[in-house]
Amino acid sequence: MYTDSPAADVDKDVDPLDAIELEYRAMLTLPTGWKLGQMRAEHPATTFDMFRDAMWNEAARCVLAPHNIATGNSSSYNYASGRLDHQVWDLAIDIERDDVETIILQKIFEAWLREFLSAKSGIAPTDIDLSLYSWRWYWPPREHVDPEKNARAKQVLWEMGIIADEDIWLEEGLHPTEQEDKLARQLDRRRRLELPLPGGQNFAAPTPAEPLPASDAAAAPKRVVRR
Repeated sequence: MYTDSPAADVDKDVDPLDAIELEYRAMLTLPTGWKLGQMRAEHPATTFDMFRDAMWNEAARCVLAPHNIATGNSSSYNYASGRLDHQVWDLAIDIERDDVETIILQKIFEAWLREFLSAKSGIAPTDIDLSLYSWRWYWPPREHVDPEKNARAKQVLWEMGIIADEDIWLEEGLHPTEQEDKLARQLDRRRRLELPLPGGQNFAAPTPAEPLPASDAAAAPKRVVRR
């Protein structure tokens, strides 16, 4: 109960913090100038979401993580803002991976390679020159939100001669040599089974050579073709 009356007009019959005995569900009247109100829940306030998001942003900024990564909620994102925020996140991941390669992986792999070459050659590990060898680390690629659009962009760059097959394989996290060998085996197998070839292009089968005259056939060198 509360009153809006000035302090001087407060009913003198009502003492502060006075208890009033009321029968359950039977209260019909109140003292003069007094009202009955419901308790209002004002916490958390309507600005609580803004406060929470600001705290998430401050915490995620330390690791350059986007807001939707920190909160697990992308309801306020569109495609453009999502791509823009994740560009900074992707650069941060690249830097972390470079640090891991330089500080951890390189040292471990060089130590293993020296032991491996030493066991095969009998040369002391410290006398092995690793500058004669080269290697590269492959990390899982990031999935594009629109794979079709990404593939079309790569196709345009490839047709313009700006990127090579190897660049595409490496970007996909695949070993170029292994992937090309795999595709060559697949192409040969699909030709033998007379199945459609990738890319919608059916390469013409080799044209059989015309038979030589009998006089030339005897002198022609024998040739064995293996498939």
